[in-house]
Amino acid sequence: GKAGGAEPYEELSLLLLDLRRGRRSPRAVGVEEGRRVAGEGPATASLERLQVEMTRRGFDPELRHEGPVVELVAGRCGVQAAAAADPDVVCEIHRGMIEGMLQGTGGKLELRAAFRHEPSRGGCRFRIGPTPP
Repeated sequence: GKAGGAEPYEELSLLLLDLRRGRRSPRAVGVEEGRRVAGEGPATASLERLQVEMTRRGFDPELRHEGPVVELVAGRCGVQAAAAADPDVVCEIHRGMIEGMLQGTGGKLELRAAFRHEPSRGGCRFRIGPTPP
C-alpha cells in the first residue's frame, strides 16, 4: 500500500469531492492539495519532494536536467482511466498539485509549462525552472 494507506484513486476521489463542493477550478484545488502535501513532509529539496510524492501517486516520474531547467516526465499515469475520461479536470488537478508543491517547498522553483500525453501511454511532461527574482 501507499503511505497513510491511501491509494491514488482514493486521493483523487477526495479531491474531486472537494471540487464538486466548491466554486474553485480543478487547478486551484490541486494547488491547495500540493501546498498541504508540501507542508506535511520533511523539509527536503523541492524537486526531491515532488518526485517522492508523484511516485507515491503512481506516476513513475523521472527528472531530466537541462541546465537550470528540469523536466519531470511521468513514466505512467497513476489515475489513467480518470485522466482519459476527463483530462480537463484530472490533469489540471495534478498540474495544480505540482505548482502547489513547488510553492510549498520554498517557492524557488515554478512550473513553466505542462504537456499532456495520452494517459494510456504516460509521458506527460512538466517543465520546472527557477522563479524569477
